[in-house]
Amino acid sequence: MPPAQPPCVTYDPSIHRLNFDFVQCKIVTNNLGGLGYDNKAWVGPPVIRYASVAIGDLKLRTQELLDLFPMDGDRARTIGEFAHYRFDLVLSNLTKYTQNTNRWNGKAKGTFGSVNVKSGFETKFELKLTFSCCLDDECETFLCDAMPGSYCTHSSQPRETYYGCAKMDEAVSAEGIQMEMGLFDMDKDPHCEHVHYGAPASVAHHGPALPGRSPLALPRLALTAGP
Repeated sequence: MPPAQPPCVTYDPSIHRLNFDFVQCKIVTNNLGGLGYDNKAWVGPPVIRYASVAIGDLKLRTQELLDLFPMDGDRARTIGEFAHYRFDLVLSNLTKYTQNTNRWNGKAKGTFGSVNVKSGFETKFELKLTFSCCLDDECETFLCDAMPGSYCTHSSQPRETYYGCAKMDEAVSAEGIQMEMGLFDMDKDPHCEHVHYGAPASVAHHGPALPGRSPLALPRLALTAGP
């Protein structure tokens, strides 16, 4: 008997939904669990960071949203204005992370984010939406500690080494922003089922522990597992 269909997701039209672009975003850290990427060590925090994964314009309908984006340069914004946003998504493990391989961690076929979990093991993940250090949609220029008061350029200071700013670890928290997420098994194991999960972006998502090589996946963020 096929598994039951997940419940439909209903959308509150007053809530701004984020669109994730995993084709354009840049992976500036690929070090989930401190295990590196493609069987090579990676210096940096034990996370996968998708930089500039959500870009758009948000109407500041409430004081809470205005508090997120209070300034436009040197000018104070007011309620009702639009603010341009650029967010990162950070994936980390809350319990021990055991992999079969990390060769596919990061992106899968461009349009999904992916992570491998070794068969027979479970891991609880956290997804956190944060402010981005990127200064353009391609993240060719970005804020960095090496150039205080200025910015770094990827061609001269690689993002993977220099990316960093004061707000990069600050979680985005507001009632007016919502992120829907789906979890999928993409390793062709007939015993693992498709799961869908929805959660607001204002709360750090504690992903369910998935057995075996189960991947997590989101609309345009799929955390996948390899063979």
